Amino acid sequence: MNYFNNPYMPQQPIMPTYNNGGNLFFVGSEEEAKGWIVNPSQTVYLLDRNNSMLYIKSVEKNGMVAPLESFKLSIPENKTPEVVYATKDDIEELKVQIKEISDEYITNGATDKE
Repeated sequence: MNYFNNPYMPQQPIMPTYNNGGNLFFVGSEEEAKGWIVNPSQTVYLLDRNNSMLYIKSVEKNGMVAPLESFKLSIPENKTPEVVYATKDDIEELKVQIKEISDEYITNGATDKE
């Protein structure tokens, strides 16, 4: 069968191409994020300039728009570990304990051999 001379030759469907690069955008509000146009089979990440929010908007392959997801962004606080210092009394008590142990060792001798 010769399709080249047939004016009713079946045409191959042309698949649309979408820009899949760069899917992070800035918006001014949640309303602007809701109105953002997204191509089918695409997900975009929308950062709110005025609030610390991230919105994720997706459209499925069949054109169904997924519900807008929103996330509150926050900067973690610098939590420094609590530092506990020894007082002079603690050091003096430790000195007394060390002296007692060393005196006991000297008077009893080094008889314990492992």
